[in-house]
Amino acid sequence: MDGVAGWEIIELDTVGSTQEEVKARLRAGAAPPLAVRARVQTAGRGRRGNEWSSPEGGLWLSFAISAPPPADPFLGLLLASCAREAVTQLLPDPHPPLRLKWPNDLVLTRPDGSLAKWGGLIVEVQAAHPPAPPGALHLVFGLGLDLRIPVEGLPDPSGRGLAPTSILAEFDQSPSPGSCLPRILSLFDRRLSEDRVPGGRDRSVERILPHLDTVGRSIVWSAEAAPAVADAPAPRGSGRAVGLASDGGLIVEVPEEGTDAPSRRCVLRSGEVHHVREDEPPHPDPRSAGGLRNQEE
Repeated sequence: MDGVAGWEIIELDTVGSTQEEVKARLRAGAAPPLAVRARVQTAGRGRRGNEWSSPEGGLWLSFAISAPPPADPFLGLLLASCAREAVTQLLPDPHPPLRLKWPNDLVLTRPDGSLAKWGGLIVEVQAAHPPAPPGALHLVFGLGLDLRIPVEGLPDPSGRGLAPTSILAEFDQSPSPGSCLPRILSLFDRRLSEDRVPGGRDRSVERILPHLDTVGRSIVWSAEAAPAVADAPAPRGSGRAVGLASDGGLIVEVPEEGTDAPSRRCVLRSGEVHHVREDEPPHPDPRSAGGLRNQEE
């Protein structure tokens, strides 16, 4: 595997969790940008601590960067976009487009219109350790991509909202984890620099939107508890996703049922989202509409 300028990249055979390994190294005095990749994880996890199956053949990567406060939630989508772009560049044409599902999934569309998931990520924020200046942050990103994993190595899909898949299972070929890693980090460095210049965020949003499968879909959601803001949606509800806010929030259009008032727009900034196919009625609780795959958590 080629290196990436400015990065310390550590490759391990087996580790409990690359995310915990990066955080332990930061506590021990390592400085970002720092990345840890493992061939196998024995205790990989997704959002909310749910188990993430991590056999050989996938890219199991965590990395840390320094960032000024406050933490920017848009950067998770930026990383997901870079991962999608990197793997796309390494696949021969033609192939079905790889897409994103808000807020943190990498997906593709099956011929029957259903989505299958081949990757996801988490982002954790922690105070930087000395000698970093007071108030500085470390952002720790965890990225899992099902690449060279055969069908029989995928998790059991029963009871899950999104079918698990891998690049190999879909296309009979896949780039290696080692070829994807430097390309993803290099793209992330470039996109992050572009995002931070005047007008960069607007261009970042424009770059991501065409690949964000959630936008344009009818959805139901179950939002996490968050401070009340003027444009926040109800904790649970249904509507249509119509755009992406500059902070990474999902702009949804919610009909005012039982009135002649026009639909109102609000922004979903966290939580679980379930896509509703046009031939199925929306359900007010995503957990009752099939649930979400553990790796999606």
